Amino acid sequence: MASNSPSSAWRADSGSSPPAAASQPPVSQTETAKGVGTVTTDQIKGQVVEVEGNNLLVKLTSGELRTFKVAA
Repeated sequence: MASNSPSSAWRADSGSSPPAAASQPPVSQTETAKGVGTVTTDQIKGQVVEVEGNNLLVKLTSGELRTFKVAA
């Protein structure tokens, strides 16, 4: 059983700051990607044929059937 003597124990009502805890400095890591990022956006049109959960089956105006998974 540990005992806290009045001389070694910090008390909240003592008016002083608590003893500093031993801690490690924060570790940070930076990663940089080289090159130029590109984004391509296409607008497509079609009609939703079926919906199941987060999945859509779409018939495009070209006649092609395509499935899309919608983010929840």
